[in-house]
Amino acid sequence: MMKTTRTRKVRTTKSSYMRDEAFADVTQALEDALAFERGERRELRVTRIEGFRPPIASVKIQPSRKR
Repeated sequence: MMKTTRTRKVRTTKSSYMRDEAFADVTQALEDALAFERGERRELRVTRIEGFRPPIASVKIQPSRKR
């Protein structure tokens, strides 16, 4: 009796590319952000996010827990 052979599915690691319209939107947003930072454009709506805070030392936390 002959074994039946299975066809092997080949997985590709190639991801789908971004559409041209989406790439154009991202490019335009980057240009707008750079122009705003240079002071060339003022009419853009901006949300500022705080930077990363360094962790607090445990020595500073202990006295506040005793209260």
